[in-house]
Amino acid sequence: RFKILISICEEGCMLLESQVPELQTICNMRRKPSDLLYQLRRRGIHLMPSFDDLKYSTCLKEQDIELRVYHDLSLSASSFHFTSDKKNRDLGSDKVCYNIKETGIFAGKDVLETSDLALAYTERDSTSKSAKNASSAVKLPKEYGDIKVNLFQPGSNTFDD
Repeated sequence: RFKILISICEEGCMLLESQVPELQTICNMRRKPSDLLYQLRRRGIHLMPSFDDLKYSTCLKEQDIELRVYHDLSLSASSFHFTSDKKNRDLGSDKVCYNIKETGIFAGKDVLETSDLALAYTERDSTSKSAKNASSAVKLPKEYGDIKVNLFQPGSNTFDD
């Protein structure tokens, strides 16, 4: 493994430096992100992670939970902004949390004028604290799987541990 440095801005991205001689010909050229990834891939550098790359991660998440989070993010990306949350690393492999904020762009508002960040917390329903404490509660329908998402409003620092 080695390090490469990429600059990302509104105008595109640029490979700034690399220790790999084969990459010198594409350094310091502004490109679309997809083009840079393609040029790197043509030179044997694959930056698109796969689940095989999990062994190099310090924050492993279970594949089905992570895929559910990606699916949920993709469905709501046009109306919400997302940021990572530092609590995510400490939750273990069966839980994921991130911050979510509604965008004001469609209402003609500045993004910063909209609501505060809420915390989205994804976990297995069958092992959640709420499922254990409310045994008579309605279970998720099978077509939803065993994964649920909870939203916690700003200032509310309570979620299943």
